[in-house]
Amino acid sequence: MSRSSATRHGPAATPGRLGRSLDVLRERLWLWPMALGVLAAVAAEALVRFDRMLDEEDARPFWVFSGNADAARSVLSTLATATMTVLGVTLSITLAVLALTAQGYSPRAMRRFMRDRVIQAVIGGFVGAFVFAIVALRLVREDQVPGITVNVAVLLGFVVLGLLVAFFHHMASEIRVERLIDAIWEETRGVIDATLDASITPRDGAAVPDDLPLVAQVRATRTGRVRWVDDRALAAVATATGGTAEVAPAPGDFVAEGEPVVRMHGGAPPTAEQIERLAGAVALGTQRTTTQDVAFGIRQLTDVGLRALSPSVNDPTTAEEAILRTADLLRRVADRGLGVALVDDDGRTVVVRPRPGWEDLVGVAFDQYVRAAESQADTATMLVLLDALGRVAAATRSPDRLAALRARAVAVRDGARRALPDPADRERVEHAAARLAPS
Repeated sequence: MSRSSATRHGPAATPGRLGRSLDVLRERLWLWPMALGVLAAVAAEALVRFDRMLDEEDARPFWVFSGNADAARSVLSTLATATMTVLGVTLSITLAVLALTAQGYSPRAMRRFMRDRVIQAVIGGFVGAFVFAIVALRLVREDQVPGITVNVAVLLGFVVLGLLVAFFHHMASEIRVERLIDAIWEETRGVIDATLDASITPRDGAAVPDDLPLVAQVRATRTGRVRWVDDRALAAVATATGGTAEVAPAPGDFVAEGEPVVRMHGGAPPTAEQIERLAGAVALGTQRTTTQDVAFGIRQLTDVGLRALSPSVNDPTTAEEAILRTADLLRRVADRGLGVALVDDDGRTVVVRPRPGWEDLVGVAFDQYVRAAESQADTATMLVLLDALGRVAAATRSPDRLAALRARAVAVRDGARRALPDPADRERVEHAAARLAPS
């Protein structure tokens, strides 16, 4: 390695500029429709030219559309009208599902449907078929009927009909709460595997060496949520200045304009250009993303579970599923190092990202459930929480991490003593809590 290279202690390599741009584009519902629409327009132009070449050579196959220009226009206009009508119905259904998801589960879960490749492909297919038919319709002449093009347009009509059936099946499956919980859990599990190093001894974050003075603070140029942190860009500047870059917010944190996002310790003060690069290495946006943000996946499951526990919904089965899936995610984190520390070839720390910590993740996973269970005197939820805490505790031997779990078990037990009127219920909760937090 060269002097400017860095070795990661913590998560795997952060996504590059291309990867981050692709992640943003995945949430753009217009991307596939636009791409397929352009492709359809080009294909229609090319096929019409091919049709005219066959007319000149008098080599038209027998299976090609043999009607006159009026018949071709009628077929193409009918296909264009039908696909646009069905597209309107499809978009209406999609918007209704998004509204239902936001109201019934969590507004954060809407991003799943915005990123859903099936939805994007179906909408893109209808747009492509419509554009193909319109472009072909424009090129029909009285003396030159593009028969192959008309055949392809009819074939596209059957294709989008199949897409419509697939779309209804897909949406009927995706709006089930079990599928929603499973999808969030699966996505977050992938983030854990990609960003948290299982080979690092469990600990919370990384620290800047004590002997390094603060030489500069880089402030946010806008307000928003931290979507990504480009560790490579930070390491390059830190290596050039001979200092250490400390990232103040964690992925997913809210940052106001003017607040510090990067602190430089030791080395030479960064130049104006380097300060701009440091600020750009902490990408801010209006929405959170799970690319580096494990806590966001846990937050989504918590939102679903809390809504299920609300008196207006009263769905304890869904709440239990969300709590246990959250516990499974924490079990996967329990034996991994958190935070980031990058060192160069000489062993000098160049980038430090201390968060998120174990306390942060456990708090997001359980604190609101504990308060909700106490306020509703919900014995069943208290027992599920203690079961989940015990599962996570079994996956770690770190005293600090066990202490955070025991604190939540004590909170559940104390809440039961205050809220549960039935002595038998209190005894059940205290017996379950004693396994993790003896009195």
